[in-house]
Amino acid sequence: LERLASGREVSVAARFPDDLPPIKADRDRLRQVLSNLIENAVKYNEGGGAVEIVARVLPNDGKVRISVVDDGIGIPAAAIPRLTDRFFRVDKSRSREQGGTGLGLAIVKHILEAHRQKLSIDSREGYGSTFAFSLPVVPEGATDLADAFSSSNGERAVEVGRRVLNGASCSCKSLR
Repeated sequence: LERLASGREVSVAARFPDDLPPIKADRDRLRQVLSNLIENAVKYNEGGGAVEIVARVLPNDGKVRISVVDDGIGIPAAAIPRLTDRFFRVDKSRSREQGGTGLGLAIVKHILEAHRQKLSIDSREGYGSTFAFSLPVVPEGATDLADAFSSSNGERAVEVGRRVLNGASCSCKSLR
C-alpha cells in the first residue's frame, strides 16, 4: 500500500491514542479489512490527497471505533447502499482504470459480519469518505489472551496500531 500511496502522491497517516486497549478480532481478517479500506481510500483519491486511519475508544460501549477517512472524490449518495454488493462499481470506466474485482468492500462486509459488526459509510461527493467499524475491547481483568474469548470463531486479541497496519503492508506515520 505504501508504494500505491506514494505513486499516487497520497499521504497515509495513523492516529491512535497511546492507551488504546486490545480488541477482540481475528488479526489476519482485520488486516484484510484495513488493507481493503486503505487501498480504496488511496485509489479513489487525487494527487496531494490524504488518508487517515483513526482509532478511538467508545467508553460507554466497550468498543474501539476504527475509521479510514479520506479527502478523495467521494461517493454519490445513491450508490452508498450498494457499495458492499459483490461486483458493484460506482463508476465502471474509472474502476477499470483502477483495477480490482469489485469484491473488496463485499469481503470487508462479510468479515465484519463474522465479527458481529457492521461497516458504516459516510461520504460526500467532492469531499471524501469515511468507512468505519467498531470491535469489542478485551474484557478488563483477562489474565491472558485465552481468558479474553468466549467465542469459538477464531477471534483473538489484537493490538490496533503499527503491528496490524504493517501487516497490511502500510508503514503509516503516527500522529499521536
